[in-house]
Amino acid sequence: MKSDYLKRITRAVAEQNLSGLDKIIEKVIKHERDIGHAHLAAELESLFNKNQHTNTLSLTKVENHRSSYSEASKYGQFILQENLRTNIVLSLEIEEKINRICKEFFAKDRLNHYGFKSKQKILFYGRPGCGKTLAAEVISFQLGLPLLKVHFDTVLSSFFGESASNLSELFQYATKVPSVLLLDECDYIAKSRINSNDVGEAPRIVNTFLQLLEDTNPLGLIIATTNLPKELDQAVFRRFDEIIELKVPNKVEIKKIIKSFCINLTFSKDFNWGKIIEQLDGLSGADIVKITNAAAVETIMNSKKMVSQFDFERAILDFKSSIT
Repeated sequence: MKSDYLKRITRAVAEQNLSGLDKIIEKVIKHERDIGHAHLAAELESLFNKNQHTNTLSLTKVENHRSSYSEASKYGQFILQENLRTNIVLSLEIEEKINRICKEFFAKDRLNHYGFKSKQKILFYGRPGCGKTLAAEVISFQLGLPLLKVHFDTVLSSFFGESASNLSELFQYATKVPSVLLLDECDYIAKSRINSNDVGEAPRIVNTFLQLLEDTNPLGLIIATTNLPKELDQAVFRRFDEIIELKVPNKVEIKKIIKSFCINLTFSKDFNWGKIIEQLDGLSGADIVKITNAAAVETIMNSKKMVSQFDFERAILDFKSSIT
């Protein structure tokens, strides 16, 4: 966790991303306070507040777009920096790809000067619960931008032509306000036209989406996610600058996930990591978090500070029983 924050702070300083730096420092202070380092948190908060006047510009930018945020929120949920989730364990390969996307974003003016474009449109795909939405939130956090998670039920309409109009308005917003536009489960509007028996509005929506995706030059990023890549129209893939598969965590990552969600607890001396990891192998990150939380809650409810082998194995058994 600390190494993650250090990398983000270093990147924000190097790229002069003051808005992102503010939010990272606030999260560091909260993290230190949550783990019991009250004195250190107070010192950091005092130093931060003394220099708060240097952050006026970034705060003003946020305030200037409040009305735009409100207008766009009719199409989904707006998540500001302080509410973004960043507690995620990623493989080194995926982490490097995300870092590269962010680095290119901050260097986009320099790239444009030489006739090149930074990556603006990203597609995450993989099994449910493998962190696609979380990865988008991490990118939004690192860029210092708010995130608009689109709810397609508010975009699509039963009235002829209105869905396309709503999509156009949504993409126009992305060209006016710096933000991360998250098209979660984009297969909702991007299913293959070849395999579809629908000759009405659905293919027109796909055509509109493809055209908008190709033509839109966002101030921030457009990120789409899907659990069903095989159902997407093949033309969709050509519209994205980066396509990233998020897989189930490997054994090393499983242990990191467990430890990151039990930061205020320890594990009993007889805790058999190998056996626990073997039982969790093949599960999604979200499933592992759910099991870990259940074991941690049981530990706390029993007034203990050490997670036992018994409690964790029972949490695994309860989870697997609930899905069979």
